[in-house]
Amino acid sequence: MGKFKMSIDYNVLNHLGINLYSNIPAVLSEVVANSYDADATEVNIFIQNNEVTIIDNGCGMSESDINEKYLLVGYQKRRSSNGTTITPIYKRRVMGRKGIGKLSLMSMANIIEVHTVKDGVSSAFMIKVADIMKLIESGSKQPYEPQEIIPDQDLSKGTKIVLKEIRNNRTLSKPEKIKTELARRFVVLNKYFSIKVNNEEITFADRKYFDKVVKIFKYGNPIIDINPQISFFDDDLKIEVRSNIIELNGKQRNVIGWIGYVDKSDELKEGSISLNKISILTNGKLGQEDILQELHNTSMFTSYIIGEIEANFLDEEKDLSTSNREGYQKDNEEYDALFNFLREEISHIGVDWNKYKERQGVSAAISVEPKIQTWYESLEGDEKSYAKKILGKINRLITDETQRKDFTKYGILAFEKMRLRKSLSSIEQFDEKAIAYLPTIFQGINDLEESMYYQIVKQRMDVIDKFENIVEQDQKEKVLQEYLYKNLWLLDPSWERPTSNESMEITLKHLFEGEVNLTEEEKRARLDIRFKNFAGKTVIIELKKYKRIVHIGEIIDQVKKYSDGIEKILLKQVPEQKPIYEIIILLGQYIDNDSSLKNLERVTSSLQPYNSRVVYYDQLISNAKNAYAAYFNQKEKLNPILDIFGEIDE
Repeated sequence: MGKFKMSIDYNVLNHLGINLYSNIPAVLSEVVANSYDADATEVNIFIQNNEVTIIDNGCGMSESDINEKYLLVGYQKRRSSNGTTITPIYKRRVMGRKGIGKLSLMSMANIIEVHTVKDGVSSAFMIKVADIMKLIESGSKQPYEPQEIIPDQDLSKGTKIVLKEIRNNRTLSKPEKIKTELARRFVVLNKYFSIKVNNEEITFADRKYFDKVVKIFKYGNPIIDINPQISFFDDDLKIEVRSNIIELNGKQRNVIGWIGYVDKSDELKEGSISLNKISILTNGKLGQEDILQELHNTSMFTSYIIGEIEANFLDEEKDLSTSNREGYQKDNEEYDALFNFLREEISHIGVDWNKYKERQGVSAAISVEPKIQTWYESLEGDEKSYAKKILGKINRLITDETQRKDFTKYGILAFEKMRLRKSLSSIEQFDEKAIAYLPTIFQGINDLEESMYYQIVKQRMDVIDKFENIVEQDQKEKVLQEYLYKNLWLLDPSWERPTSNESMEITLKHLFEGEVNLTEEEKRARLDIRFKNFAGKTVIIELKKYKRIVHIGEIIDQVKKYSDGIEKILLKQVPEQKPIYEIIILLGQYIDNDSSLKNLERVTSSLQPYNSRVVYYDQLISNAKNAYAAYFNQKEKLNPILDIFGEIDE
């Protein structure tokens, strides 16, 4: 015996075996990979109660194979000069490398039986995880010796592994889920290698995502070409062939596989499982669950992506897989090359996806409410083109189908608003952020009524009708005071969005009261006073009591005080700018109780020097009605749209 020796602590088994894997399909895939490397043509997994049996018809193991390979932690299968091993019978590139995959069984079961036959000679042994745990806890350095057991006499070839006392066994009650998970972990399923669960063969159809894809981007000759006799996809599926070559240090590396997108993002959800990923495989076996999230592309379309790429160059010259066999080491040029290749491909796919979703926009909207088709067909010329664009952009944005109704409605509202303003071309400028903001813009009835002409019609008609039907004078005061400052369009159709806020209004009112000394009579005559700002213009609005009759001299004195006061305030705030303001006095009765045209003209000319005017309660409504005559004439055209919204809301 030599002077020096190297030993391995049993804690290695604890970390690389007992605590290595987190789910049953991942463990079973390691067993299947070993069977594949053993030139098996069939692996059958039997699940019964709390026990799993895996049987293959591979080459089996001799006693020396068991001790020198299977039970040797870290045994390297890759013995050839280029780091790969080819199997003797079917010339397969072996999947295993580190020699620790078999330890995964310890993370799943408390008792592991291995039965194997090679060249007619049978061997069998049993591993008890509890015995290994005792050695770990005691700090023992002695070798662990599995218990020899009687071989299964029914096994004539290959290897049989029996897993007993399964931990975390909820998945065992769902064999269909196990089939699906295993189907997604291997791309080597063919007539030379099959996997079965309870005697039912796993096929590529068991992956259960091919039927969801609407377009495929193909790299090399993936499995969708290998089995042309199987129809995985819909007949309408579009396939785009892409380059599968990656340049790396002057050499060409190839990838094989596909990436696709689906019509609706929720099609990639299976309960708590997400299919929204791009899996990386090497040598026919899953190597990394997902690389899509690492690409850090935050565009909306990535939530519609699914795919799998086989990159064997990640498993050739270097061992890039992590110790848990569920990913690759990131800090190396091979992984970087694949990463950059996929990042560019995802950008290309994103452009294509955007075009697809925009093409589907109208039909997606009609699926929300069929009456939208009648509305769409009623449009003329370029209107249809712009309607298609905005509905397409909305369709592109939707990731949650529960949002589609609101977005569709708000999109039509935005379209009609721009159509009225003859600015449909601005739809070209709509991006994802603008579309996403539509529900916020149109949140609540007030915003809708201020922004959309057909909603304005509805609200303003209600306001005017309510005021017109009021007979009692005192009630008119209350209603006008309630509605006027929220609906300043009654004074001027262009006054829809005052820019002043409440705190500014209070400040201005305080300064104004300090500058303007009103008489007690003038104060008693006032019902309310407000200060608003429209596009840089300050507006003072005073509401007099309905029954109050004022004289021309009185009103001139008052507006002169207001004019002098507001000019002083505005000049203090912006000395270099000429004050821009208007004073409006609302009265219930005619000045001097005289409604003659001569008196009305006299009042107008007298107040003009002070940027002032008088508006009468009843005149306010008739003026508003005249100003919105064009809106009222649109009502017939609005009915179909309002009808659509009613159906959508229902």
